[in-house]
Amino acid sequence: MDQYYRNRNCPCTRCRLNDLMGPVMMITLGLLFLIDFSSSRVGFRHLWPVFLIVIGAMKVLQSSASTAGHIQPGYSPTGVIPPVPGTQQSGSGQDGQVRNG
Repeated sequence: MDQYYRNRNCPCTRCRLNDLMGPVMMITLGLLFLIDFSSSRVGFRHLWPVFLIVIGAMKVLQSSASTAGHIQPGYSPTGVIPPVPGTQQSGSGQDGQVRNG
């Protein structure tokens, strides 16, 4: 594989880990605030480095994850890439036939 491009529809481990970054950050932040509000001794000012550690751990997991079975964005097994919804193809008439020149 020449270069890795993230694809939301890809089943490989690296793409799935990329999609987990946001939820993991929200859960970590929520847990840190919960500890801050429930404990009088340990505050967020002492726990915020945990947030950076979790981000670093996720980045290490993402970069070392397998790309076996990766599908590059824009790849179509039929060889025909469908148009992006909401855009109009140039060169085609209203009847759907491609016009020359």
